[in-house]
Amino acid sequence: RLCYRIVTQQKLQFFTDNIDSFTRTNPKSGTDEGEDIFLPGDYQSMSDLVSHQDRMEQHTLLPLLLSTAAQLKMLQDTNYFRSKSKQENCFSEDERIMCKIIVHFLQVMKFNTHAILEAILQEPLRPVLVDVRSVGCGVFPTLCLLNTSCDQNITKYHEGTKVIGVASKPIKKGEEVS
Repeated sequence: RLCYRIVTQQKLQFFTDNIDSFTRTNPKSGTDEGEDIFLPGDYQSMSDLVSHQDRMEQHTLLPLLLSTAAQLKMLQDTNYFRSKSKQENCFSEDERIMCKIIVHFLQVMKFNTHAILEAILQEPLRPVLVDVRSVGCGVFPTLCLLNTSCDQNITKYHEGTKVIGVASKPIKKGEEVS
């Protein structure tokens, strides 16, 4: 659903104009070696994230392809495309473009999606954590630049559509933020 939501926030022309840049990964983007910076809500920033496309095995790719087919059908059913294919059982050029983009976005999301959690408190005035519930998931390109660790040095929390990172212990100059 997240991928479908990301796609339907833009018109078809936006994707057809950017097909080449939205179907590739740029591992240097957002780093000291790259020229691009990551921006919240930016399609190029999301598209540049690692997808491991070159190492994805068939059993991992199959569910993504099935999801792509279902999402393409939903786009067709909601008249997202300008016109239908002239030949029965064939995709139009626009549909082929969107298949490529959806597959790439799903590959990126497989390795870069973060849970959005809600803390359940016993009493808001005396916050005692009772439970944590999953609210959904999101792709936060800047957050994806952080490595994961069993001994994290930041804690993340959500405030509206933003993710806030707070140091949970001292971080020395040059130390990796995780």
